[in-house]
Amino acid sequence: TLGAPGVRGQQLADQVFVRSAMEAGLSDVKLGHLAVEKGSVAVKTLGQTLVDDHMAINKEMETVADSLGVLLPKKMSKDDQIEYEKLSKLTGKEFDAEYLPFIAKAHWMHMHDFYMEASVAADPGLATELVKAMKTMHEHLGMISKTAEQEGIAMPARPPRPPRPDGTT
Repeated sequence: TLGAPGVRGQQLADQVFVRSAMEAGLSDVKLGHLAVEKGSVAVKTLGQTLVDDHMAINKEMETVADSLGVLLPKKMSKDDQIEYEKLSKLTGKEFDAEYLPFIAKAHWMHMHDFYMEASVAADPGLATELVKAMKTMHEHLGMISKTAEQEGIAMPARPPRPPRPDGTT
């Protein structure tokens, strides 16, 4: 049987999401390595934490990707590649001032995407990994804000919370 209506569609959506999430995770790691190389001492420390944590998230997501038959991406998205190239030309305070707001916005966006996907995922293993990853990303947002404050870098306003899948806020 084909199962309940919409199940196959959600399974395909899960696969698309996992590939996109893996691409974002790859970007987080590469940008974190760049932070370790080019940032101030505090940003280097933050960058290394992001690298370590996102490598762990990526490893867990690889298991889910394998179970869903998702081909893993080998490179960052075009937008993240553009930002990487921009950041690679900066060092020190200039790097920090560009990197911290960018990585904060990326984490906010990923948290939103993970939350939305976790609420509808057909695969329970995927939902579990997304919830774990969101906890880590939430911790990262606190570290990013603290580092920006220490370095005297203004952060963008946090975007409004998205509505819940049931339409409530």
